[in-house]
Amino acid sequence: MIFAAGLGTRLYPLTKTKPKALVEYQGETLLERNIRQLSGQGVDRIVVNVHHFADMMRGFLENIANKYPCELVVSDESELLLDTGGGLMKAKDHFREDDIILYNVDVLSNIDLRLMMSKHIADNNLATLAVRERKTSRYLLFNEDMQLVGRDQGEDNPAFKKLAFSGIHIVSWDIFAKNTFKGKFSIVDLYLSLCRNHNIKAYKHNQDSWQDMGKFSEVGEYLS
Repeated sequence: MIFAAGLGTRLYPLTKTKPKALVEYQGETLLERNIRQLSGQGVDRIVVNVHHFADMMRGFLENIANKYPCELVVSDESELLLDTGGGLMKAKDHFREDDIILYNVDVLSNIDLRLMMSKHIADNNLATLAVRERKTSRYLLFNEDMQLVGRDQGEDNPAFKKLAFSGIHIVSWDIFAKNTFKGKFSIVDLYLSLCRNHNIKAYKHNQDSWQDMGKFSEVGEYLS
């Protein structure tokens, strides 16, 4: 699933006339770049949630539907934007009962998703979060086994590693049965509520290229 429904406020004014998913980098939309990345690693069905400029998104997906060897499915949030957690829950009927890759549309990376999936399955994880050692204002905390234990509150604790979430994650089908949240919510909040009793682990990918394309102040000069 590509999370593409957001308002793109951090990319304003580019998102005044189009959704952030259709902002272009080097002549190609962020959405299509990630569809190409996912389909190139064997993903054969991609669910894309839509809200901001929903009709424009549907039209774009229809136009590229035959370019890639994967099925493109729309999860419609045009009436209410549900954030990542709520968006995943709404899209449930579009998935097979299998592990699901989740991908933020404003992230570009060459991460090896097959390798990440192998680790997810081998560890029997409920969720696997791609993380990096980089500066952020929103660190997550992990123990020595790379198990999620909480959110950084600004205090140093040598028992825990501060790592930055990359906006790429894998969840098992069981996440739907474990969820207790309703409506609009962040999936990170769900992970934090479940991490004491379930395997929710980090997958470190410092060696991969990665860029957050969602901040105009940082990458706006490269986008159109």
